[in-house]
Amino acid sequence: MFQVNIGEKFILGEGGVGIGTSNSGYDTLGIVISNLVPNILVIANIILFFFILFGGFTIITNAGNPDKQAEGTKTLTWAFVGFLIIFGAYWIMQILKIITGFDLLNSQL
Repeated sequence: MFQVNIGEKFILGEGGVGIGTSNSGYDTLGIVISNLVPNILVIANIILFFFILFGGFTIITNAGNPDKQAEGTKTLTWAFVGFLIIFGAYWIMQILKIITGFDLLNSQL
């Protein structure tokens, strides 16, 4: 049976709960989040780009079929909603940067 020693994976210390070993560079949850957020934003924008392409392609290629055009329009609508969510998340992080002084997107941790 496979067992994991949690004490080796989550380091408890003065820095709080850490992930990995004490010399991994990811000693706190804040460091992990600070490193993940910019990458998540990039991936979300790439996915958004492909949804916009797919929705537009669906509308253009199915010009004679109103049902398929409606499907493409629906895809573009939800892609726009996704854009608003990504845009809002980015600006919330910018506002938090102004309030707290901590730049989550460009942290040098």
